[in-house]
Amino acid sequence: MSGSYVFGDAKEPSYKNRHNYYDTIGGFYYNDDDLFFNDYLVRYTGQFHYTFGISIDESYQLRFGIGATLYGAET
Repeated sequence: MSGSYVFGDAKEPSYKNRHNYYDTIGGFYYNDDDLFFNDYLVRYTGQFHYTFGISIDESYQLRFGIGATLYGAET
């Protein structure tokens, strides 16, 4: 089993400088409200994983695994 949680607020990085953007190939203009500029922060994760193995004969073994993962992200 594993899990994690990120405390604090998400902050926009200063290096992106995305207030105005013009795509010269497509000719599109974007601003900060467009979906193109969203950043995502994975706030929490959780995982449960179980494995087991069986022996088919002396030379061959087989391993099975089953599990689940949960995460939450925010923009």
